[in-house]
Amino acid sequence: MLTLAPLTLVIIAAILFTAALAFLAAELLVPAHGILALFCILFAVLGVVACYLAHPALGIVSGILMLGIAPFAFYAAVRLYPNTPMGRRIILKRPAASTPAAQAEAEKLAALVGKTGTAATTLRPVGACDIEGKRVECVSESTIIEAGTPIEVTRVLGVRVIVRPVQQPLS
Repeated sequence: MLTLAPLTLVIIAAILFTAALAFLAAELLVPAHGILALFCILFAVLGVVACYLAHPALGIVSGILMLGIAPFAFYAAVRLYPNTPMGRRIILKRPAASTPAAQAEAEKLAALVGKTGTAATTLRPVGACDIEGKRVECVSESTIIEAGTPIEVTRVLGVRVIVRPVQQPLS
């Protein structure tokens, strides 16, 4: 059986840990779909084994350090990935907050608050309503509103018009 000096095993462990870090960095830059991350884990475990073969206490300490460092390395990788060239190509960008056309439409719809009309279709909870002679897509505030029911616009959230049925006075 081949036996190595403890110092040689520590040097091998250091090389294995360095290779694990290199695989982790490569995973962020190359589209390997997790294969390089598996090699990172494999080399880290082999590094801990090499430390244990050098001295059991060193193996236990390095194993505990790997278990302690792993969540932080994973967190850092997740935080860094969207900023890498590959991450920018894979992860979608956030949509623009609002376009001028959407803002203009939202302002037009905001003028409908307090107006009344009728439900053109059944709102379950979304449907169409006729308000001031215009057909508008609306959302029921809480209940299903049958077609032909008088409605009132209670509020507008962006381009979503919220309506409720008008309470008919008791005769």
